[in-house]
Amino acid sequence: MKSRKRRYSQKEKHKFRQSSSFLKLKEELLVKSSNLDHITHHSLKEEKTSCHHLDMRNTEYTNLTDTNKFILLNESTHRAVHIIYSAYRKDETVLDRLKEVLERMKCFDIQEELRK
Repeated sequence: MKSRKRRYSQKEKHKFRQSSSFLKLKEELLVKSSNLDHITHHSLKEEKTSCHHLDMRNTEYTNLTDTNKFILLNESTHRAVHIIYSAYRKDETVLDRLKEVLERMKCFDIQEELRK
């Protein structure tokens, strides 16, 4: 019989993020990342830094053996990644549409700059 790994509640996840082993991992990642958000490359502020799990399986939440499964993000980038990922899991073309919207927004910025 195959053994099932444990699933973690939000309360347990929160408690785990306060553990010394998780905080140590976060410190190592801060050094490795030069204290920059992985996506925006903006400086991270300690109290606003999220250690994002790339392995989203709940059963792997406390597995810290592979640091390549984690990246540091600021809180707003972290929220955006989760929002986009939830749509991306269902439809990968969501990124194409997002890029199209961003490009259209950029065109308005360029037009504004040309008027100045």
